[in-house]
Amino acid sequence: MRKPTKLKEIQQLTGRVATLSRFVARLGEKALPFYALIKQGDKFQWNEEADRAFEDLKRTIYTTNPGGAKEKEPLLLYIAATPQVITMTYVVYKGRVPGVNDDWEDCRRQVHRFSGNSYKGYPTRVEAEGRYARYLAGEMRDMRRNRMKTMAFVMMVIVTMLVMFYVIVV
Repeated sequence: MRKPTKLKEIQQLTGRVATLSRFVARLGEKALPFYALIKQGDKFQWNEEADRAFEDLKRTIYTTNPGGAKEKEPLLLYIAATPQVITMTYVVYKGRVPGVNDDWEDCRRQVHRFSGNSYKGYPTRVEAEGRYARYLAGEMRDMRRNRMKTMAFVMMVIVTMLVMFYVIVV
C-alpha cells in the first residue's frame, strides 16, 4: 500500500478501513489521524502522526487473522451482492452549509429547521458530486444573468435621467 497523496485517496482509505473494521477489532481508532486530515480539506498536510498511523494500520492489516482461521486451513469468504442501495450520499442545495454529505446525520444538521431547505439523496458519491457541480454551474449562470439584467436596468435609468436633464436644460 502506498501513502495517500490526495484528499480523495484519504477518503478512499478511510472508507476501506471502515469496511475492514467489521472484521478487525479497534481498527477504526487507528484511522483517527486520517479523519483529521480530511477535515483540513484539499490543503491537507501529511504529518508524522499520519505516517505512524499509516504504518501501524498496514502492520495491523497484514498481521491480523480475520475470523480466527488456523494455519493451512482454507479461508472461505462469502460475498453477498444486492441490487438495493445500502448507503446514500446527500447533496444539500440550500441549508446551513451547502455541499455533499456522506451520511444522513450530517445532512440533517445542515437542513433541520433551515427555512427553504433543499436536499436530495443519491446512491453514489460520484453521482451526488456531479449533480452538485451542475447545480453550482447553473447557479453561477443565473447570477451572471441577473447581474446583466441589473446593469441593463441601471444603464436605462441613467439614459432616462440624462434625457430628462437635457429636456429641462434645453
